[in-house]
Amino acid sequence: MEVVAFSELSEQPKKICNYEYGLFKFVYIDNSGCKVYIASNFDEIIAIVNNFDINTFGLSSIIQNSVAIPPQTIYKDVYILPFSYGIQVGFLGNVISVKTIRETCLVKEFLSFGEQKFDSRTFGELMSNSVRNQFNKSSGVLLHSAGKDSNCIAIALAENGYQNDVEFLSFKSAQNDESAISKKIAYKLGFKHHTISLSQNSRLNFKTYRSTFEEFYQNVPFFTFDMLPLMAVFHSNVGLTEKTIFDGMGNDFYMGHIPSRREIQRYLFTKYLPLYRLPLLRRILPTKYKKYVSSPTECMGFPGLTYADAIKLFPQAENTFYDVNGLFNQGGVRGYIENRANIRGLVIDTLVFSFKSINAASVYNAEASFPWVDKYLVNYMNGLAPNELYDLSNYRNKLCLRTYLKQKLGLDSDQMGKMPAGFKPSDFYSEEMLGEIFECESFSSSYIRKMSNDKEFISEIYFLALWLNRNKYAQRV
Repeated sequence: MEVVAFSELSEQPKKICNYEYGLFKFVYIDNSGCKVYIASNFDEIIAIVNNFDINTFGLSSIIQNSVAIPPQTIYKDVYILPFSYGIQVGFLGNVISVKTIRETCLVKEFLSFGEQKFDSRTFGELMSNSVRNQFNKSSGVLLHSAGKDSNCIAIALAENGYQNDVEFLSFKSAQNDESAISKKIAYKLGFKHHTISLSQNSRLNFKTYRSTFEEFYQNVPFFTFDMLPLMAVFHSNVGLTEKTIFDGMGNDFYMGHIPSRREIQRYLFTKYLPLYRLPLLRRILPTKYKKYVSSPTECMGFPGLTYADAIKLFPQAENTFYDVNGLFNQGGVRGYIENRANIRGLVIDTLVFSFKSINAASVYNAEASFPWVDKYLVNYMNGLAPNELYDLSNYRNKLCLRTYLKQKLGLDSDQMGKMPAGFKPSDFYSEEMLGEIFECESFSSSYIRKMSNDKEFISEIYFLALWLNRNKYAQRV
């Protein structure tokens, strides 16, 4: 870990940037000690200081955008730098000042690639090397689905001979069940497979895992929405302690996140819809049409509350609305596809989806492994010709992986179609969640009462309240 002392900073501002795709830098500003700590792992930071004030802007951002927009985090004086992000630190009076930097020259537009043809042997060797280099525990688990990303990792694990060392994990719920396909692939490759089954009775699920969630969120360093609760469920069933957690996230940014046909239709509808009409349409439209009524921010991949609703929930909320209107209206459908890939791939996938494994690794003393972010593999994929990767006219991406999996596993991604993510916090909905939410001093009790019948809202906010109420690293707001 690098430490920059006051005397060095007083001479001239220091620029701290992250030039490595798929990896993070964490920066802690210690004003009292006049030092800046720069680490590649947040566990290095919490070894120095293990209690942080809540950053009102960061919490506001999570509520409105589903993620604290980097380099801000939910903690005061803690910054996170994904690839291409940076800060400049210096002194203003007796306080360390921070200025955000975005190295846009590093952000490669994913619709501009090389000219290489995809070679399955070269790709297989690179993926196998990546898996081998990121397996530093005696045993591991693969978060497995019917998708292209995790199955490429599955093949690499098999080719490395890890059948006795790694177990495949999948889940099924009322919304989603890929377990049969996952189990078939695991057995074909010679791996053990474990399916986590959630009951259709969400109250029973909550009763089963309530204490598991309470212990988990007490120790989670960074709160995220999405699939984080599922990691606690996995641990409760198979144990993640001291294991390598193989995660298929990390390639959407450089391989292209092509929106679905429905998302394109939603974009076109939103593009020509006056924003002031959104609240009215959401109230009067039948449910089946509401999915097309979205703000530009939501179309670009940032689900969350509006600022008007955020201050009703969290009266101290700041307006952290991620302004995507310029990007949203830039370049028509092609521009939308390109900019959404940059936003969703670089921000959402990196800071939300990937952090489920990073958080679990911290809590359970495990290792989070992301084979897709290996620099040699990234460089190879960046050199491929566009027609190896996507077909804009048919809203299809990762074409070479579709061919690879059909050859290796007989898995026809085109025939199967895109499987839904499936998991929802409401899989654990119970009226008993309200007790935890009402205990959260950050939230307005009157607004919670007003929203108490909205199962989706209550389920989402429950996990945030649980983190705010109990987390050992967070000072109360």
